[in-house]
Amino acid sequence: MFGFSSPPLPAPRGNLPFDGFASRSSPPNNLLSQPPSESDGTNERASSSHQCTNQFFLSPDGRSHHSYYDGNVISCFAPFNNDSTKITTVLPAVVQRAVNIDPILGFICAGEASKEKDMNVLPWMCLYTSASAFLFSIGYTQDNVEGADVKGIILRLVEPFEKPLLSPLSPQIVCVQSAPEISRAGAMACMLKENDGYSLVMYHGIENDSPVTTTTTLRFSRADLLRGRSGVDAENLAYDSSQIQVIDFCFVSFASILILSNDGGVYGASPILFDGICVPRSEVVPMVTRLDHEIDVSSAMTSGMTMELEARLRQCKAARRYWMDAFGLDTVSDSYYVSASVLHGKRAVSQAMTWQPRIQGPFVMISSEEKKNMSCQCIEGFGEGDLIKGFVVASHDEASTVLEVGFGIVPAHETVLLPRFEFESDNDCHSLDRLVRDMGVIVERVLINNAVEGEENEGAITTASRAIESYSSGVSLITDPLDEQMVHIITKSRIATVSTTALNVTSKCFQDRLDGRSKRDANADMDNIRTKLWTSFDSTCRSLVGAGVSKDVHLGHILLANLSNGE
Repeated sequence: MFGFSSPPLPAPRGNLPFDGFASRSSPPNNLLSQPPSESDGTNERASSSHQCTNQFFLSPDGRSHHSYYDGNVISCFAPFNNDSTKITTVLPAVVQRAVNIDPILGFICAGEASKEKDMNVLPWMCLYTSASAFLFSIGYTQDNVEGADVKGIILRLVEPFEKPLLSPLSPQIVCVQSAPEISRAGAMACMLKENDGYSLVMYHGIENDSPVTTTTTLRFSRADLLRGRSGVDAENLAYDSSQIQVIDFCFVSFASILILSNDGGVYGASPILFDGICVPRSEVVPMVTRLDHEIDVSSAMTSGMTMELEARLRQCKAARRYWMDAFGLDTVSDSYYVSASVLHGKRAVSQAMTWQPRIQGPFVMISSEEKKNMSCQCIEGFGEGDLIKGFVVASHDEASTVLEVGFGIVPAHETVLLPRFEFESDNDCHSLDRLVRDMGVIVERVLINNAVEGEENEGAITTASRAIESYSSGVSLITDPLDEQMVHIITKSRIATVSTTALNVTSKCFQDRLDGRSKRDANADMDNIRTKLWTSFDSTCRSLVGAGVSKDVHLGHILLANLSNGE
């Protein structure tokens, strides 16, 4: 049976039945070859640069993979064997110069490219460092002949964030994420570190072979990262926040992101909406309907309205106005999809489209006083339901060789999906911060360290064969596209895979409690969680530069890894 060896997190507050749920951890029985060394009291933090250095990705259809190697992009097609077609494309001199100056932070897919006459095309690709980002498409003319080596041609090359990077605020790229698949091709979001804060810059993609535009959607200071935390001295915000840095962010819906700080804070921001994104009407209309209901109930209260409820009412009214204007829901239509217009290109100019989102949270703190040396590396969305949004965070203990993978949840509609804007008054801001504070919870933790190969403990966790090493070189997380319960942890030397039912069990527990079907203690329900851990790939002579899982079911459930020598 699993034990609850971690101290319980504060019980979240809100409309969901979170009360009684504690933080879970896999027990350290034989998982750790030796206990972590004692901390010397220092609290060195990770650098501001994104720690995830994956230089490998698969196409949206899962039938080709693409990697960077020595100034070239290497593309291979299914069935991914020695007979597969390989396309080698030499990158332009401007890209190679940038890569020679600064190390590559990431190489990602940015959507399918439009078809070209008399030429095959590969997906849009983005290669970025801390100082530059390049978006390009590749074409080739030779037919797909098995075993043939083909020379690729750069068709288009764009620097989507060139103007923001020339700002006098000395910006540096933290990380770049591609937009949800329902956005325009080439659409991306870039987190920039500036002098005393951060900004999220959105590139709205390519339309009719022309770039749309770039907008700065979100700005926040380091002090904003401390604003929502409990027990923070407002007079010393600037001093206390000097060591806090944003490490990563991820999309958890078509218009919401989670942001991770190096000391374990998980924050949210909404709306983060790409122009032209197409969303099923059935996803947008219920959000407005839910807001209408809450507005009606709150407005009907003639007395007893607290400051928090009054602030929440104003928040809901602003959120409703934004969704109505962004998707044109005031107009009558029977279309299955609705398209967002946030750049005033198709519908009348709306004042709501100029409202800047406000960062909120932290919803949960991954680290604690007992884990001061834990340094977070990256975050990915992981699982979801009608009530919750899930995420997974990888972090490592700077005082030992422990890698921790934490699985967490936040209420969907009460926090991460509900917009907040910068025009809030100070009183409303503090009231809403109190409402969302600690509304998330970590429902499972997996500790990975040196262990005997194949050893199993009574908690049903199969340990990885050796320690996950080289954390300082970066840790990447890849959620499995074919198995919603599986995530792959990639380091410089190996790939570990975790399979857990934590998010599914938790979501079911919440729904049962809302429906009145569960009368057991919450932690008793959580004992139904099953988690397994194993090594999927181990490299002893070459370092890993990336990996991916194909989502083409016809190829089977395959994991592809790319080594530093290009193999």
